[in-house]
Amino acid sequence: MGVLKQLERSSSGRFDPSYEDLMKGLLGFNNATASPFAIIPYPYFAYRSDTRPETLAFCLFQSNVGRVDGNTRIKYMNMFDA
Repeated sequence: MGVLKQLERSSSGRFDPSYEDLMKGLLGFNNATASPFAIIPYPYFAYRSDTRPETLAFCLFQSNVGRVDGNTRIKYMNMFDA
């Protein structure tokens, strides 16, 4: 995730300037082929902060017991739902 310089809001995301040439090539290809581009760092950060197998399963849409939100009591089965 070192390519990302700022993550606070998607609309203000920035790439690290040291990856400028790489990103220009990648984004140029995506533009030429009308392909979308997105970096979704949240599963990475969730797993990095909690490396238990259950967390990895939750992040990768694998079978798991889910997670319950302490405020709403809603049970989420994967990172996308949450």
